[in-house]
Amino acid sequence: MKRFGKIIPWLLLALVAAVLAVGGAAVAFFANPKALPWLVAGVEKLTPGFTVRNASGRFFSSWSLEGMSYRRGDFFITVDNLRLRWRAEELPHGLLAIDKLTASGIRLELPSSPSLSENKTADKPRARLFIPPWLRLRLNTLVISDARLFSGSREVLAVDNFSGGGEFEAETVRIKNLNLAGRAAGKAESIRFTAS
Repeated sequence: MKRFGKIIPWLLLALVAAVLAVGGAAVAFFANPKALPWLVAGVEKLTPGFTVRNASGRFFSSWSLEGMSYRRGDFFITVDNLRLRWRAEELPHGLLAIDKLTASGIRLELPSSPSLSENKTADKPRARLFIPPWLRLRLNTLVISDARLFSGSREVLAVDNFSGGGEFEAETVRIKNLNLAGRAAGKAESIRFTAS
């Protein structure tokens, strides 16, 4: 029995060393510029209808995705360019810090909405924004350009430019420097809008 008591500390030390080695290898892999394209290819295989033409960058700092699209039934979204710059070193402090997120050439197609007479079901309660209580999301700069929303084959909203930033927590949303320009399409004409 004494011999077993001497082996346990060595087994625990070996287990800790193995966990640290695997963790270090995972961090080294994700820091490699080949990791992001590999991860995107894995998501494409696991998610039918999702494709990305080109992915580059480093997982823990900056991403660039080109030609991203997703289709599921009548729902379709495509983004020509998506760029993300973030700081992973803030995660242990409970902060997802995104320095800059830019997206352009967005096209969102939704199924045609039924008319009011066809809509006989009661309104469903809206889903809450889910952010775990231990996490904060800080988005310093958001820039969206050339975004179009279609219902059926009809364009209902066009956003030429949208920019701003903010911070999001479990129960709090703070928005800063919001700028929006675009147009909403009506049946006979479109309505242009600008907000700051």
